[in-house]
Amino acid sequence: LGLTSISFGILLWVSELVEGRRSLRADYARTRGALRSTELACSRIEHRLVEADRLHAVGELAAGIAHDLRNPLAIIRGAAESLQARPRSPTETAEHVAVIVRGIDKADRTIRMLLQLGKPGNLQSGDIHVDQLLQDTLALAYVESKRRNIGLDLVGNRDLTMRGDLPAVQQALLNLLMNALQAS
Repeated sequence: LGLTSISFGILLWVSELVEGRRSLRADYARTRGALRSTELACSRIEHRLVEADRLHAVGELAAGIAHDLRNPLAIIRGAAESLQARPRSPTETAEHVAVIVRGIDKADRTIRMLLQLGKPGNLQSGDIHVDQLLQDTLALAYVESKRRNIGLDLVGNRDLTMRGDLPAVQQALLNLLMNALQAS
């Protein structure tokens, strides 16, 4: 009787083991399916994050380009409107045309820099005479300052030399000056 009871108990236990194994397999299959779904969802989210980062970078680039092109265009517009407002002497006309040409050259450099964006960069570091840099930058902003009735003067010691990439330094200085003019 004892051996029969033990045998019967083992049979019940074996059937429980088999049923437990089936249950574990079903749970494993469900868990594995859920894990695959979660991995797929994570992959989609990662793809969206990469796309969002790319769009953010493109947006910042577009904003920078718009800013760098808006300044020379504002200078060109101001010079053209000033020429249109009243007749000018040949000297004044030549000065305004020179401002327009410098503004166009500045916009062209910005576009060329944009086209060079995908290529390896090579800034041309050299000596920059601060006085010439300031005079050239003021000349670019002169018509806009006059249009806004804001005086611009160079004061202080400008007999300085610095090292850097002249177009990049001038762009930064022009951006600061135009922002100040537009905010005044």
